[in-house]
Amino acid sequence: MTVWHITKGDSADLGFAVAALIARAVSLNEFKQWADRVIVDLPADALPPWIYDLSTLEDNGRVVPAIYENIGFAPYDPVLEAQGPAAALDGIAFLRGQSARVGYDLHIKPEAARTALDRHKEIAARFHAVFPFIELPGA
Repeated sequence: MTVWHITKGDSADLGFAVAALIARAVSLNEFKQWADRVIVDLPADALPPWIYDLSTLEDNGRVVPAIYENIGFAPYDPVLEAQGPAAALDGIAFLRGQSARVGYDLHIKPEAARTALDRHKEIAARFHAVFPFIELPGA
């Protein structure tokens, strides 16, 4: 059984998934697939009620605020606190053909993001662990 870190006191996996969505490393549909996977992997009594809301999010132009409103806290992944690992998520987005974060100014050039991904291979490995149903190009 997979253990998912999605609670307020231990939200690293949820934080990584939300950060991947913000960086456009995953689409909304892929984020919802991740939520579905959590639902399948965890016993029913261990599931927070809001996970079902994440599984059925609608693209109404305010997806990220809706996530925070549904879960009631800001998920946090300490690995992504440093700039290099966070930029590596942008590298994954560029690798997957995405151009810029939704609703944000492009804060990193594609070349720098790809360099960050090359330097932080642990982020690609983490991405594969959290989103095993997504194949990264060139991986």
